[in-house]
Amino acid sequence: MKKIVLDLDGVVFDSENLYRVYTEIYDTDNNKKDTIIDNSQRIFQKRYNWSQEEFQKFYNDNAEKVLNSENIMTGANHIQVTN
Repeated sequence: MKKIVLDLDGVVFDSENLYRVYTEIYDTDNNKKDTIIDNSQRIFQKRYNWSQEEFQKFYNDNAEKVLNSENIMTGANHIQVTN
């Protein structure tokens, strides 16, 4: 059996906006600080002055919530594949 893996975040699924919200909450509520270094950056790893451990903890604590609540990107077509 062959498996195909596709990276759909930010292409088909609108996860970037959810990550922006979750990182802002995480930075102030969990880390108890405001460490934004460049709010113009799209990906959260470039927006905050977090340690590698803080990035990993954020991802471990929030990735599933983000992935389960993201929406289809505006303009993306829904395609159903059948055999």
